[in-house]
Amino acid sequence: MNKKTFSYQLLSSAFGTVGVVWNQDQTGTSPMIVRIFLPREGFRSGEQVGECYPGASSGSHPLIDPVMDQLGRYLSGEAVEFSLGRLDLNRCGAFQQKVLRADFQIPRGKVAPYSGLACR
Repeated sequence: MNKKTFSYQLLSSAFGTVGVVWNQDQTGTSPMIVRIFLPREGFRSGEQVGECYPGASSGSHPLIDPVMDQLGRYLSGEAVEFSLGRLDLNRCGAFQQKVLRADFQIPRGKVAPYSGLACR
Protein backbone atom coordinates (compact mmCIF):
# COMPACT_ATOMS: atom_id res chain seq x y z
CA MET A 1 0.00 0.00 0.00
CA ASN A 2 1.38 3.39 -0.99
CA LYS A 3 1.53 6.00 1.71
CA LYS A 4 0.25 9.38 0.63
CA THR A 5 1.81 12.59 1.81
CA PHE A 6 -0.04 15.87 1.93
CA SER A 7 1.19 19.34 1.13
CA TYR A 8 -0.59 22.65 1.11
CA GLN A 9 -0.32 26.25 0.01
CA LEU A 10 -2.10 29.27 1.41
CA LEU A 11 -3.40 32.09 -0.73
CA SER A 12 -4.35 35.51 0.59
CA SER A 13 -7.31 37.17 -1.07
CA ALA A 14 -9.71 40.04 -0.46
CA PHE A 15 -12.09 37.42 0.96
CA GLY A 16 -9.53 35.97 3.36
CA THR A 17 -7.08 33.09 3.31
CA VAL A 18 -7.68 30.07 1.08
CA GLY A 19 -5.86 26.80 1.68
CA VAL A 20 -5.27 24.21 -1.05
CA VAL A 21 -4.26 20.69 -0.01
CA TRP A 22 -2.90 18.07 -2.40
CA ASN A 23 -1.51 14.59 -2.09
CA GLN A 24 1.15 12.61 -3.82
CA ASP A 25 2.00 9.01 -3.17
CA GLN A 26 5.48 7.56 -2.94
CA THR A 27 5.38 6.33 -6.53
CA GLY A 28 5.68 9.96 -7.63
CA THR A 29 2.30 10.21 -9.32
CA SER A 30 1.07 13.66 -10.24
CA PRO A 31 -0.27 15.59 -7.27
CA MET A 32 -4.04 15.79 -6.95
CA ILE A 33 -5.96 18.43 -4.99
CA VAL A 34 -7.97 16.80 -2.23
CA ARG A 35 -9.39 19.84 -0.45
CA ILE A 36 -9.80 23.57 -0.71
CA PHE A 37 -10.30 25.47 2.54
CA LEU A 38 -12.43 28.50 1.79
CA PRO A 39 -12.00 31.75 3.71
CA ARG A 40 -13.77 31.86 7.04
CA GLU A 41 -13.24 33.45 10.37
CA GLY A 42 -10.28 31.87 12.12
CA PHE A 43 -8.65 30.35 9.04
CA ARG A 44 -5.45 32.31 8.69
CA SER A 45 -2.73 29.70 8.78
CA GLY A 46 -1.91 26.09 8.15
CA GLU A 47 -2.98 25.08 11.67
CA GLN A 48 -6.39 23.90 10.49
CA VAL A 49 -4.83 22.12 7.55
CA GLY A 50 -2.60 20.24 10.00
CA GLU A 51 -5.59 19.30 12.14
CA CYS A 52 -7.29 17.66 9.15
CA TYR A 53 -4.12 16.38 7.48
CA PRO A 54 -1.54 15.57 10.17
CA GLY A 55 1.98 15.88 8.87
CA ALA A 56 0.99 18.06 5.91
CA SER A 57 3.80 20.37 4.89
CA SER A 58 3.66 23.82 3.42
CA GLY A 59 5.18 23.99 -0.02
CA SER A 60 4.63 24.33 -3.70
CA HIS A 61 4.62 22.05 -6.72
CA PRO A 62 5.09 22.99 -10.38
CA LEU A 63 1.78 21.29 -11.27
CA ILE A 64 -0.14 22.99 -8.44
CA ASP A 65 1.34 26.48 -8.86
CA PRO A 66 -0.71 27.24 -12.01
CA VAL A 67 -3.89 26.26 -10.15
CA MET A 68 -2.95 28.61 -7.31
CA ASP A 69 -2.37 31.38 -9.86
CA GLN A 70 -5.77 30.75 -11.47
CA LEU A 71 -7.47 30.69 -8.07
CA GLY A 72 -5.84 33.99 -7.12
CA ARG A 73 -6.93 35.61 -10.37
CA TYR A 74 -10.47 34.25 -9.95
CA LEU A 75 -10.72 35.64 -6.42
CA SER A 76 -9.57 39.00 -7.80
CA GLY A 77 -12.56 39.03 -10.14
CA GLU A 78 -10.94 37.82 -13.34
CA ALA A 79 -12.85 35.41 -15.58
CA VAL A 80 -10.84 32.20 -15.31
CA GLU A 81 -11.55 28.84 -16.90
CA PHE A 82 -10.76 26.03 -14.51
CA SER A 83 -10.12 22.38 -15.24
CA LEU A 84 -11.13 19.42 -13.13
CA GLY A 85 -7.92 17.65 -14.11
CA ARG A 86 -6.06 18.33 -10.83
CA LEU A 87 -8.99 17.50 -8.54
CA ASP A 88 -9.12 14.16 -6.76
CA LEU A 89 -12.83 13.36 -6.82
CA ASN A 90 -12.33 9.84 -5.45
CA ARG A 91 -13.76 10.87 -2.08
CA CYS A 92 -17.05 11.56 -3.83
CA GLY A 93 -19.40 8.78 -4.80
CA ALA A 94 -20.24 8.12 -8.45
CA PHE A 95 -23.49 10.09 -8.22
CA GLN A 96 -21.75 13.06 -6.55
CA GLN A 97 -19.09 13.07 -9.25
CA LYS A 98 -21.74 13.04 -11.95
CA VAL A 99 -23.54 16.00 -10.34
CA LEU A 100 -20.29 17.95 -9.87
CA ARG A 101 -19.30 17.40 -13.49
CA ALA A 102 -22.75 18.52 -14.70
CA ASP A 103 -22.58 21.58 -12.43
CA PHE A 104 -19.12 22.37 -13.80
CA GLN A 105 -20.65 22.65 -17.30
CA ILE A 106 -22.83 25.63 -16.27
CA PRO A 107 -21.17 28.72 -17.79
CA ARG A 108 -19.88 31.47 -15.51
CA GLY A 109 -22.61 33.96 -14.67
CA LYS A 110 -25.41 31.57 -15.65
CA VAL A 111 -27.76 29.62 -13.43
CA ALA A 112 -29.43 26.27 -13.93
CA PRO A 113 -32.45 24.98 -12.01
CA TYR A 114 -31.99 21.77 -10.05
CA SER A 115 -34.57 20.10 -12.30
CA GLY A 116 -32.45 20.87 -15.37
CA LEU A 117 -29.34 19.58 -13.65
CA ALA A 118 -31.21 16.44 -12.59
CA CYS A 119 -32.29 15.79 -16.18
CA ARG A 120 -28.67 15.85 -17.32
